[in-house]
Amino acid sequence: MPDTNGSFQLSSLVAMGLAAAALMASEVLKAFATGLVEGQRALNGEAVTKRATPAHFWAFVSMFGVGFVAFVWFAIHFAGYMFGLWNWPV
Repeated sequence: MPDTNGSFQLSSLVAMGLAAAALMASEVLKAFATGLVEGQRALNGEAVTKRATPAHFWAFVSMFGVGFVAFVWFAIHFAGYMFGLWNWPV
């Protein structure tokens, strides 16, 4: 008999992950379009201009990529252990 409560929890986890991914994707697309992330500041607190952005922008993109891979890894393992997917032992 399927565990409907577990299925609901897994669906909620997936929905939260998709919402977070959509939010991050919108920020990345905005950064690609404008060259800036809204409110981006240099280490000294000054607003970052387009001339100063490439290094900051690519650092942001690489951190986003690493964070995304880490989140996917965590979500797969969390689902596997918590909801008994793939018959992984708890």
